[in-house]
Amino acid sequence: MSFRHALKRSERIKMFLHEYYFGQSSIVTLMRIIGGPVLILMGIDFYQRNDKFAVAYGGFMFFYGIYYILKPLFWILLRLDSFKTVNLNIEILEDRLSIKNTTSESEILFEGINKICRRKFYYALEITKFNKIYLPFSILTEEQINYLSQNSKMKNTG
Repeated sequence: MSFRHALKRSERIKMFLHEYYFGQSSIVTLMRIIGGPVLILMGIDFYQRNDKFAVAYGGFMFFYGIYYILKPLFWILLRLDSFKTVNLNIEILEDRLSIKNTTSESEILFEGINKICRRKFYYALEITKFNKIYLPFSILTEEQINYLSQNSKMKNTG
């Protein structure tokens, strides 16, 4: 069995980082971008005060700010198996999406997909709030991209 597409580790990590920072609401995006630096600055400010409580709380805020900035990196490093290169065969039919790899085959009806979002360099297909499929443009044909684009307009408006 031959596969047409290789979804590389680097592409999967790039999609994860983009979705982590920009795939949520604007408030979550803002908090994930500036939350860590703000916590670090507030921690430094609290640490420089003479109050024992403020010093302890400032130290906690400082280290939590560093953790908050590095959290996506920790997520990737601790779940490196989740980002391995996979070979896929993707077929988009009129009513369903078919994805095959070396060990399994899945068919998802478009009516079971709640939302199709076009991102900067990939599509995010939301099946449930916590179950999504990410398809980079690099593994899709122009015809498949057009079809997903048409379905994303229908799914997101009605």
